[in-house]
Amino acid sequence: MDSTKNVKGNRKMVQVEYLPVIDYYKIPDGLDLNDRSVVAGYWVRWRVLHIKYVGIEEVEKHDPEHEDDNDYKNPDTTSIVDADECYVQYDDDEIDPVREDTKARIAEHNARIEKMKQQE
Repeated sequence: MDSTKNVKGNRKMVQVEYLPVIDYYKIPDGLDLNDRSVVAGYWVRWRVLHIKYVGIEEVEKHDPEHEDDNDYKNPDTTSIVDADECYVQYDDDEIDPVREDTKARIAEHNARIEKMKQQE
């Protein structure tokens, strides 16, 4: 099984289909949306990718890579695909404040896990 963790050399994106339209969403760097110890869940609604982290109330939101004038409520399908298949370039050197925020959330989550382990 291929890893779904989005890292340099293994770039992933969320692909959603509103037949016949397809949208793509970049996944924050270093994040595996299928890692349930970090991500409680993710979904797309009204063309916005929502990511809910374990233990954090606030939901992180991401817009699609391409603009479209239509608003679609719920996609017909959602999947994680290789970024190479999406015709969207991942710039490994790009700085995105959302990604920096995501890294902080993951670090905060990992610190909580370590603290829980130490208390056991």
